[in-house]
Amino acid sequence: MRTDWTNEEDEFLKQNFLKWYDAAIAEELGRTESSIRSRAARLGLSKKKGTFDDFTDDDIAFIKKHYQTMHTKIIAEHLGVSESKIRKYAISIGLKKSISIGWTQKEDDFIRRNLSLPIKVLAEHLGKSNKTVVKRIKVLGLEKLPRSEWAEIQIDYLKKNSDEFSIKELGKTLYKKEKDVLAKLTELNLSTTDWDDEKDLFLAMNLNLTYGELAKKFNVEPDNVSARVKHLKLKKIGNSKFSIHQEQLAEKNQHLSLHQLAELLNMHSSAVRKEMVARGFNYKRNGTRRTPEEWQKKILIEKNETETLAKLASQINESRQITSRWLIDLGLREQAIRFSEEEKMFIKENVNKMTLSQMEKAIKKPAQKIRLKIRENGWMQKSSEDVEQFSDYINGLNPKKTSIQDIAIEVNASINAVKQYMRVNGLDNKFPDRYSIKQTDDYTRFFGDKFNYRKKPETYGEWFLYWFKSYREKHITKVTADKYLVDYKSICDEGLGDEKLKNITRSRLQRYINHYGESHSKQTVNDHLAKIRSSFRAALDDGLIKTNPAGNIQPAYKEQSLSQKELKAMRDTKKWLEIEEYQKLRYHLVFELGRTLLEDVEDERVISNRFRELAILIALKTGARFSEIIGLTRDDIDFKNHMINIDKTWNVRGVEDETFMKTKNVASVREIIVDAELMHIIQLYFNWQDRLGIETEYGTLFVRKNKRVFNADYNSYLGSMLEKLGIERITMHKLRHTQASYLLAQKVSIEVVAKRLGHTDSTMVREVYGHLLKTTEDEGNRLIKNLI
Repeated sequence: MRTDWTNEEDEFLKQNFLKWYDAAIAEELGRTESSIRSRAARLGLSKKKGTFDDFTDDDIAFIKKHYQTMHTKIIAEHLGVSESKIRKYAISIGLKKSISIGWTQKEDDFIRRNLSLPIKVLAEHLGKSNKTVVKRIKVLGLEKLPRSEWAEIQIDYLKKNSDEFSIKELGKTLYKKEKDVLAKLTELNLSTTDWDDEKDLFLAMNLNLTYGELAKKFNVEPDNVSARVKHLKLKKIGNSKFSIHQEQLAEKNQHLSLHQLAELLNMHSSAVRKEMVARGFNYKRNGTRRTPEEWQKKILIEKNETETLAKLASQINESRQITSRWLIDLGLREQAIRFSEEEKMFIKENVNKMTLSQMEKAIKKPAQKIRLKIRENGWMQKSSEDVEQFSDYINGLNPKKTSIQDIAIEVNASINAVKQYMRVNGLDNKFPDRYSIKQTDDYTRFFGDKFNYRKKPETYGEWFLYWFKSYREKHITKVTADKYLVDYKSICDEGLGDEKLKNITRSRLQRYINHYGESHSKQTVNDHLAKIRSSFRAALDDGLIKTNPAGNIQPAYKEQSLSQKELKAMRDTKKWLEIEEYQKLRYHLVFELGRTLLEDVEDERVISNRFRELAILIALKTGARFSEIIGLTRDDIDFKNHMINIDKTWNVRGVEDETFMKTKNVASVREIIVDAELMHIIQLYFNWQDRLGIETEYGTLFVRKNKRVFNADYNSYLGSMLEKLGIERITMHKLRHTQASYLLAQKVSIEVVAKRLGHTDSTMVREVYGHLLKTTEDEGNRLIKNLI
């Protein structure tokens, strides 16, 4: 290949470069097109006329002075031209970059001190590419050290963080093997412990032990345990029993007050009092009640309306009980309404004799509180015979102004008992039911027993009802059947239900779907259209129509009319938890339950919160439906094989007759494998229920005696919990999405995920739960970027 250029060739190139094609010049000179373009660049030639003509003498002087030692980008920005133009001009006049450009002495020293670090880490720290760092190491005449060697930056990090992270976490951060980290810690006389989830859980559930006792368990120093407790933001609660050390301290400090002893021994005041009395020890008894100090009073006044009782107690370093009492003393909160023993006895003796209003006047307490006390103690009227005693009162009521719910409240009875009384006494339709759709004609027509199967359906509404009664009703759950009723009402309200079945055309159905889609989402429209298509296919099979008008209907939905901004906002709506958020919520629930289930606090709100937290943890770890979780009984928990059995649900949507129901489909009957962590928490939960004597319906885990279960209540509690953790709110059902997405992101097969979630096949998983987690999406994007 010819590499030298003659003066005649250069002259020819200068004369014809702007006139001829590169291919023509190459053919004339017997060279390649690439060599023609390269030589032209060296000669300062360009297809664009006057490429360098706009450079002034000052510009040219600036380029010649700084090109070898300054970044091309900086020169280009200074002159207001492209980097490419600067490089081409430099080549044309024979300028070359200096090999040390862009490197400072500080950066070179950093490389020399940290040669054992991976190239990737060096590059990230210096803000340069991997290739640039490799070249610089060669220029400096250095050689990479093995990773077993310790870099200066790694040692500094180890000294600062040895008490904060486990050996495993340190090794991952420093790109070292765990044994190398442990050896270096010993060499530097640093101490740590290899904290993991199991040890953290043990620590959280055994904070009643002293730091010295915990240190012996983990074979570390007490200071190390103390640092870990602070890192996990746990609170040392002490034990209800004195240890040997605590007993010695208590005996020596009998001159202190009960509150001071509680602080000294790291125990609750009530536990200290009990232990002191049991041992015959004395303590200083204050004649007056403690009052808040000025700084505590200031916090209570300023933050009472914005902070919870727990947060206020933490900020003023007092118990919740004392904080609550001080708030009442300061007039910031109302005194809790309490019933004396005489008042409780009065309510119990008269609950089946007096109405709620009469008891309210008698003991001068709010009716709502009396009603709550009746429900708490299980004193409500539960049968029609119990309600019979109030027959004179009920017969004197005005049906136009009184509902079944009003009667149930006034006579201290359940709604079911009142309805049973109405049926027995022939008063079924006398009083309205505010919440039941059973009062409507559509409900009676749709679910009534007196359906005439012999009458040939003529209108589409008649056929839809006939099709539902014949082919659907016996094969679906009550909840799903209610959805068919909603679809039936939509068809009839629009007028489609009144039209002759054989006269309905495809265009007429399309107009109906277009109208329906104006106010319904894509998923709702698709579900509704699926029922319509199925009903017309059945009509075709039965010979009632000759063609199927629903065969090629195009769905229309309200998202189609939204702007790009509205669509983006809808897409950005949170549908699941990311992996980090999943772990953060799991971590919070495990430690909260592990701590609080050891306490015996007989407070209604506290008990309800424990119910909610365990249900949320089970939903997070299993992906089970809300009704399936609420329907769990103790017999469904297999501690030996770490399995949870699901073969029923709880009717959480019904206003009345709350009881067990069948699962959504056959595939929903399944056994879900879970980890030891969840099994341990459930065992603690059972022990906690037994200690407090908490009774539930039919041995369920979450349905308390005479208490309703609301999905919205659990959604609200979950949302508040997530907000406190700095996570965007989601609902209980989206924990199911989270489980599916999390497992798919961890490469679990779709078939296994479908079976775990109780789907009949994997199609539903692909369509509904195949969301890409952001982590998975980022990894995919990086892979695509490398491939293209």
